[in-house]
Amino acid sequence: MNNKLVKNIKTNDVEQLRSIIEKQSNNLQTSLDILHNKLAAHSVKHTLSKFHHVIAEKRKAKKLTAIDVSELAGLNPNTYRSIESGASKPKLNTMLAIADVLGLKLWVE
Repeated sequence: MNNKLVKNIKTNDVEQLRSIIEKQSNNLQTSLDILHNKLAAHSVKHTLSKFHHVIAEKRKAKKLTAIDVSELAGLNPNTYRSIESGASKPKLNTMLAIADVLGLKLWVE
């Protein structure tokens, strides 16, 4: 950078620019946080409503039987089958156990 240009920049100018950049950065971060929360809320809602489809697909992809998953998750096989078919709604701790067995991430916001 040209030394004459650097000498002509006043301290106040630098502080003003720093302040503007910081405000813009904060605004951008706020916008990103809002977007992230909206996307996360949508995906959580969708995933929970389709939990039984997700676990069935993941179980098959891992070449596991319903009995395999139920045993590894500490569930009665009939209970697991009922959850996977969508006939029953599992409690959170049951969902977490199944997700752990299948290598899925489950979170609540």
